[in-house]
Amino acid sequence: MKSVILISPCENEIKNLYQQWKDLGSNIYFNYSTFDMLLEGEGIYIDCLHNGNIHYDDDELTKIGIDIPYFYGIDYSNKEVMFRFLSESIFAKGSFLDNDLGQIESVTKLQREGLMSFIE
Repeated sequence: MKSVILISPCENEIKNLYQQWKDLGSNIYFNYSTFDMLLEGEGIYIDCLHNGNIHYDDDELTKIGIDIPYFYGIDYSNKEVMFRFLSESIFAKGSFLDNDLGQIESVTKLQREGLMSFIE
């Protein structure tokens, strides 16, 4: 399993993603802190990371400029399916992705350019 962290200004990001994908995925499990599904037979698992800020230095969070950030771990089993998920999802304005390889980038920028090279 590979993973990224979504850093969002929205506390309802899981609900919003569920609403977007509930008719496209299968084997769906949803509550307000977890959303799991199979997409094209591959797994995507999203969990709210309470206290996610403990994994970041203050300067990292200051750079992204979100007053109250919410953290969501997104695990995935297939790079191409994750690319589709990230490309087609509508995330809260001002959201960022952390690939856990030293890169934190704006979701909007990644959706325009470079998503495939950002995820492993």
